[in-house]
Amino acid sequence: MTVIEIDAGAEEIKKKMPSFNYTQLLKAISDKSSLTKAYNEAENNYEKLQIFRVLQEGSPGNNDVFRKFINETFHIENEHVMQLNPRKYELVPSFIIVECNRIVASSV
Repeated sequence: MTVIEIDAGAEEIKKKMPSFNYTQLLKAISDKSSLTKAYNEAENNYEKLQIFRVLQEGSPGNNDVFRKFINETFHIENEHVMQLNPRKYELVPSFIIVECNRIVASSV
């Protein structure tokens, strides 16, 4: 995206969220230690999976089946508009989170 597009988007967001700061948010999601901390503090597996995706973006994967599962099965484009509340129900299988935990722990 161009700087003009980013600025225009940020201004639209500020109409609904006046305290929005694109630069600050970008810095936060680009900091591996902050993301790792957020991952470890996440209250459910769905949140962990979303943070894991950001943490692993651009990282080469050695398990294509696992990567495909986390990138496609629980991706926003593939989720139903009507779904169970992911904060109340664990939607992500525990074996997926076990593997995510292993990868996050080994990358620290």
